[in-house]
Amino acid sequence: MEDEIKLKEPRTFEEQLEILKDKHMKIDNDDKAINVLKITNYYRLTAYALQFNKNDDYAYKISFTDMYKLYEFDKALRSLILDILEDIEIAFRTYMAYSLSIKYGTEAYKNSDLFKDERFYNGYDDVAGKHHKGLIDEIKLEIHNNRKELFVKHHLIKYKGRFPIWVLVEIFSFGMLSRTYSNLNTADQKDISRNCFNINNQLLESWAENLSYIRNICAHYGRLYNKKMAIIPKLHNRYNEYKESINSNRLFISILGIKELTKNGSKWGIFQNKLKKLLNEYKDVIDLRLIGFPENWVEILSK
Repeated sequence: MEDEIKLKEPRTFEEQLEILKDKHMKIDNDDKAINVLKITNYYRLTAYALQFNKNDDYAYKISFTDMYKLYEFDKALRSLILDILEDIEIAFRTYMAYSLSIKYGTEAYKNSDLFKDERFYNGYDDVAGKHHKGLIDEIKLEIHNNRKELFVKHHLIKYKGRFPIWVLVEIFSFGMLSRTYSNLNTADQKDISRNCFNINNQLLESWAENLSYIRNICAHYGRLYNKKMAIIPKLHNRYNEYKESINSNRLFISILGIKELTKNGSKWGIFQNKLKKLLNEYKDVIDLRLIGFPENWVEILSK
């Protein structure tokens, strides 16, 4: 039996700081740095200096202060994006419930004919015998997880566990919404995408998947700065002339999707102004390329 690889030993905050010094990170003030380490996980924090770390050495190219500023920038950016995503998510769930209930009835979600692949609804067993959950399994789980919510409890008691689709979507995660939309019949996809967002269904499917991924990062305090996106969205043909300058796996392309899905012009204007202010506030430490912003990003967002 091979020996297990030994994990690293825990380090005190003071030892963590010495490690950074040994790796040639510039430390402006030991006490301030230790106070930051006491409230911000070393592993989380040093992710913001990855671009400066070559062969486990920072070569004095980044200071602890600037690393923490990048962390603070990312925190503010996540908050900004979460705020505008809320309106998109609520509009999406509202119109999906409305469209399907008007066309198929109160419990439209129970009609497996709505879906391109019935396995999405019922789940399936693979060749190894492993069961893959379907939508009905996810719904039961969400009802159970939210059973103490008053509106869920009300339907469990008064209606014996039956839920109208416009109630049920309120406990859907963004990911569930995205997966449900992706598996709807094309005609229903088009109805929702055109009437809710005035875009084609393929763009909405792509953006919903990407933005549910972005929202999940933000909701769990993950990192957006210097992050290569695992789920890449489509680019609206409105931006084809800028295609060569837009990095498809960085944050900026997702912000273009947010722009197209935000139908409240005032809301978008507020977001854009806050974004400009944030980028200007941290301009001395951020590298716009690491979030996919081309030099003419203001022009593109105003398109």
